[in-house]
Amino acid sequence: MTGRRSDAPLRVHITGVSDVHNFGDALFPLIAAHRLAPHGISVTPASPTGAALSWPDALPSVPIESVLLGSEPTDGLLIGGGHIVMCGFRDGLFEGPSGADYATALPSLWLGASLAAALRKVPVAWNAPGVFSPLIGADLKAVANAAIRTAGYLSVRDAESRAHLGDHHERDIQVVPDTVFGVEAMWPRAQLEPVFRAMLQRKSVERPSTLLAVHFRGMALQQAALAEIAARLDDMAGAHGVVPLLVAVGPGVRDDETAREIALRMTRPHILLDDPRSLKEIVAALALSDLYVGQSLHGYVVAVAYGVPGILIGKPPARRFRGVLKQIGRPQDLFRTLPEALEAAACRLRAGAIQVAAPTTAGALDRHWASVLATFRESGEPATSERLALPRRLPLTGLAAERGAMVPPAVRRPGHRVRRPKQRRARCDIRR
Repeated sequence: MTGRRSDAPLRVHITGVSDVHNFGDALFPLIAAHRLAPHGISVTPASPTGAALSWPDALPSVPIESVLLGSEPTDGLLIGGGHIVMCGFRDGLFEGPSGADYATALPSLWLGASLAAALRKVPVAWNAPGVFSPLIGADLKAVANAAIRTAGYLSVRDAESRAHLGDHHERDIQVVPDTVFGVEAMWPRAQLEPVFRAMLQRKSVERPSTLLAVHFRGMALQQAALAEIAARLDDMAGAHGVVPLLVAVGPGVRDDETAREIALRMTRPHILLDDPRSLKEIVAALALSDLYVGQSLHGYVVAVAYGVPGILIGKPPARRFRGVLKQIGRPQDLFRTLPEALEAAACRLRAGAIQVAAPTTAGALDRHWASVLATFRESGEPATSERLALPRRLPLTGLAAERGAMVPPAVRRPGHRVRRPKQRRARCDIRR
């Protein structure tokens, strides 16, 4: 790649788990496309499998393998967002499509993408992904450093992620608000009103005077907790005249099943949105509610982006939640347990404080997207030493490239076929 015309159409691939029915992961490509399309850059998601989502407004993805092996033409790689910078597999992270191999997928989404960019001489930028844990082991650190040197622009979504990458004094690694905070610029409230009205009509309900959007993740709940949740929501509805709206933001993590189980146990009027017909419908449900309480980070992010007060439930250490809340100056919105969160919600309802100022993230996000744009539009071919550092370092770690996927040695074995491993987590400490 040599210098580029500033007006030449470009096609960039954004890596992430956009083949999973999970709200936030599906929004990242849409927001990237919204920000880059006016500058002649089209955005195509690259996911572990390329499986299609049922939401019609979700961008279709291609398998990351096709990008890494070169069969899918690309002018650049955009890494993230999402919590994808890790070197192995976390069982229970989400339910992927049939055939998905998340032992290899997560390294492929950042290490593999960086390798592909280096070999194909195209720019790579980081779209504020999260870094799950410190990168342990000298070899892995060396490879991560080489990947960082490959990137034209580096950003992560919280200070802890930057610390997990280690010291890179020669590179400027920006800490940027989660890009989903930019959803309101993509879908202004006025566009959401008809979608919201259609959802209520489909559910055969009138618009309540006070609507409480709630989200609970079945993977993080015991069955015994479902009855308690239902009872507490009934109590809140009776005491404060609110109507709970149970929103399933992640069918890929069984949020729809959880919402149905809670609704079955409720006796007070409520609205069950276990079958959202689009991403826009989910956004409308959150943006036009009066209060949000839940376990979804991006449910919270979307709500507060539209000025809706939000309460997050997260067991300690809840690092992902704390990092986001610290950036927007609202650490008080995180609660350890369901009773604490619902009591806080009740206090806010009693106080009548139902509207808050949306976080002031627009300036930081504008600067972020300007840097992403400059990476793809203005960067020339990277220096040979930087471009080849990652291909040279990679064999030292024991990471193998199989069919375009980066396979950690902890899940590779003789005659290994790419498949979902049984162990709880692939170790990040690569020692020989």
